[in-house]
Amino acid sequence: MAQLRITLLTNAAATGTGQFLISGGVFNFTVDASVWNGAQVSLEFSRDDSTYIPTDISLTQNGSQMGIPLEYGYYRAAISGSPTGVNASIGQSY
Repeated sequence: MAQLRITLLTNAAATGTGQFLISGGVFNFTVDASVWNGAQVSLEFSRDDSTYIPTDISLTQNGSQMGIPLEYGYYRAAISGSPTGVNASIGQSY
């Protein structure tokens, strides 16, 4: 069975416009950057794809947060600071 993986950012330096509707479940949030420069990448949530609010999920170095229960809604990766080459994704955890 193929594992669901959604790309939120590719080679980014700022919060993108890419957002995805998730039907809910348990996911992993993975981020890597070429250079972090003290930045942070956070997972943000919206019920209606208009106003996004931060979740308590964020990374300040290359890595993953595993086993995150996500409810139905829209999600995006938000960058604070000035990193370069940021890639972020969420993948369904089995």
